[in-house]
Amino acid sequence: MLGIIELGRKLITTLIKGLGALLKKLVSVVFAKFPGIAAKICSKIDGVVDKAIKAVNQLAQKLKTKVTQVMDFLAAKVDQALAAVQNFYTKLISTLGNLFIATFLDVLARIGALGKAAKRSLSHLEGKMWEYLLGVDISKPMGAAAAEGEAVEEAGPAAEEKLTAEDIEMESVEEGEMDPALVQEANLKDGETKELSGSRDPATMDSILAEFDTGKENQSLGGKIADGAKLRANNAKMLFDQIKSFVIKWMKAHGLQLLAAVAGILVTVGAALVITGGSISVLIGPIINAITVLMEAQAIVSVAQTLAQASVQVGTYLVQGWQKMIEPAAIALATAMAMGLVELAMALGMKGLGKGLNKAGTALKKGSTSTAKKGVKAAAGAGTKGIKGLLKSGANLVSKTGSMIIRNGKIVIKSLKKGLMKGAKKLQDLVGRILQKFKFKKFKLVRKGKHIRLYGEVNPWVLLADGTIEEVENLDGRKAGISTQAEYDKIKSLKASERKEVYNKAVAKEDGKIDFDSIADTVKDKPQKPKKHQAEKISTLQSGNGPYSHIQDSKYVGSGKDFTPAQKKKIIEENMKKNGGVVKSDDTSELLTKPQKSKKGVTPDPNEWQIDHIIPRDKGGSNSYSNAQVLSRKANREKSNKLP
Repeated sequence: MLGIIELGRKLITTLIKGLGALLKKLVSVVFAKFPGIAAKICSKIDGVVDKAIKAVNQLAQKLKTKVTQVMDFLAAKVDQALAAVQNFYTKLISTLGNLFIATFLDVLARIGALGKAAKRSLSHLEGKMWEYLLGVDISKPMGAAAAEGEAVEEAGPAAEEKLTAEDIEMESVEEGEMDPALVQEANLKDGETKELSGSRDPATMDSILAEFDTGKENQSLGGKIADGAKLRANNAKMLFDQIKSFVIKWMKAHGLQLLAAVAGILVTVGAALVITGGSISVLIGPIINAITVLMEAQAIVSVAQTLAQASVQVGTYLVQGWQKMIEPAAIALATAMAMGLVELAMALGMKGLGKGLNKAGTALKKGSTSTAKKGVKAAAGAGTKGIKGLLKSGANLVSKTGSMIIRNGKIVIKSLKKGLMKGAKKLQDLVGRILQKFKFKKFKLVRKGKHIRLYGEVNPWVLLADGTIEEVENLDGRKAGISTQAEYDKIKSLKASERKEVYNKAVAKEDGKIDFDSIADTVKDKPQKPKKHQAEKISTLQSGNGPYSHIQDSKYVGSGKDFTPAQKKKIIEENMKKNGGVVKSDDTSELLTKPQKSKKGVTPDPNEWQIDHIIPRDKGGSNSYSNAQVLSRKANREKSNKLP
């Protein structure tokens, strides 16, 4: 474009010069007799030609300048567009990557849950085999109620007991001011909650109960095996006593009918032998074989039906395990394996024993002495009080490690002492301290007014610490919440009148928050006189070393003044010019974003640009361009009013 303008300029100036030369020739011919007049006219023509050429050159230069500005503007916009596109794709790729990783980790966790359920199913296998054979699980304590055949409500899979806040408490709850660093990391507004992960192997009701056990867990391996054998023998005797009792009762009620039926069969067989002359005895073998084949066919059908039922249980295992419900999945898999193993044993020659036991169990389930299966299942674990039962017993106990006691029907956790929050600067450090003393499942922080409360989950949530947030009192008695030590120091350094002015400006805003960056704008007092060593440093820095010292200052520049909107605009334009049309930090060269209008409930972007005084105003810094730099909002707040 600039080449075309230059070419046009040369063409036009050449034409003007040629026209001037032609006119001078004509004048020389016409006024050949009057050379004096011809010379004056030619001089006038030269003057007009020079003016015309100068005008053309000026016009061409202006066009070049405008075209250059347009091209620079378009180039800056293109750079901005490319930067935006690059930023978009970077965030898109990062988001997709995070989603993929999260999905992959979730799949691994679900596969791991299936593995845990499969491993745990082995502990249920024996009981499920007994249950499939006999209708009851004789590997668990049966209790007197089941022995007497009483109907008891059926118990489902064992679930962890649920305690309430009335059942468990801390011996001491940490109270006091929470470190500003913890407050800032928590970043909670009033009413908000944040959860934190706890121990990978958290305390459970069973592990807590074991802490108060009387010593059974210390029993030798031989003793445990002997107790297990004794338990099964007692349960088997109890069960077969019920079978015998049922058979006797049934025989008393139906014995005559059974005797008559047997007699009728014998008479029929005898008559057939007499009539056929004994030849019917030849058919007894084939009849028995036919019955055997029929029984085998029935066994095959039974196995097929069992496999179909087992597949349903396997499906339950897969569904529940994939949902990370390990205990129900383990029981379903154990049931499927028990069904398959029992039917396999029956198919390999144990049909008679298996079917006989199964029929006995069925007879018990349908008998008039009520359902043994329900009684046995309900009695399983009846001898164990559980943690609730232990609390209701009124016993005062001390755990083996001394970390807990049971007192007045409550579990009291003693292991967490006072001084829990002292010196903790990070939430992870605080959580780590607690987990060394007690294995909580997880933690949560709750903001209520000027309090941040820390809870730990055992079974209910238990209050561990109640931290307060340091606040500054205004003249009218209201409070202005702060979140960092730097903000607190800034407010504390103000006079009472200045605090009130800051507060009034905050409540007038839409979000109601104090803009700590503008506090120096609110305070009208003269800047503090810097100390001697600071004055020397300020003098050195004010000698024109800032990134915008090349811009001419106006006569209104002075110490303690803020940059005007026009100055801020000029600084940003200069920043964009040297950074290819985008705004970058003069300190770190990171890409910055345009500040947005403040909105209630919306936290400003920490990466938006701000114009900072290199030497703070309260230390004598001026609004000279040489004292300006562009920083991110976060960096500006961290710098505060410190000298560089």
